Amino acid sequence: MVSPGDGLADVLKSLGVDFAVKGGQTMNPSLKDLYEAISRVTANKVIVLPNNPNIILTAKEAANAIHDDNPEKQVYIIPTRTVQEGIAAMTVYNDEMETESLIAEMKESAEAVFPISITYAVRDSSMKGKKIKKGEYIAIGREGLISSGRKLEKLVHDSIKIALGKDTDKEVVTIFYGSEVSEETAGKLLESLSGNFSDLEFEIHSGGQPYYYYLISIE
Repeated sequence: MVSPGDGLADVLKSLGVDFAVKGGQTMNPSLKDLYEAISRVTANKVIVLPNNPNIILTAKEAANAIHDDNPEKQVYIIPTRTVQEGIAAMTVYNDEMETESLIAEMKESAEAVFPISITYAVRDSSMKGKKIKKGEYIAIGREGLISSGRKLEKLVHDSIKIALGKDTDKEVVTIFYGSEVSEETAGKLLESLSGNFSDLEFEIHSGGQPYYYYLISIE
């Protein structure tokens, strides 16, 4: 499992992850990092959650290298593209399940979550035909840009509202705040969200991730 922050690593380990490899924006783990992490797992069947589209290929290469060196060790890659998807996959992990059924269930759980990542623009750019100025906050989902703006708290509200759309099945929103967000600021956000979305249950935790103010999971 690849994690961009210490708080997120703690959450993942509490769900049953054996090793959380440090990685994320601008700090992708190397083939060696993943190979060594997989090797340290004593089980002959290992599940890897890359949690970043840029790491999926490296994870597959590490799995192939492991197989070449130790054919008895089977490595399964669940192609999670965000840590939110990885956490969702781990919530259904059950080591008593048959491997193929477990992989299918973890994939389904990862795909069912709606991830939102709140960061900022490092330069003037354009996403989905919308001009974004340097320093603006941006909300990114699976399909790219969700929304952007100058006010961070408003952007979080807007992006959740847009993500929900007409989907009335979503019930829980989990938010992991980053290293640049104080506990007090996160608490105020939680209070305002709970007031504006009374039909949703909110949880907020320290993720400790750099670059991303908030990593949001809607389920």
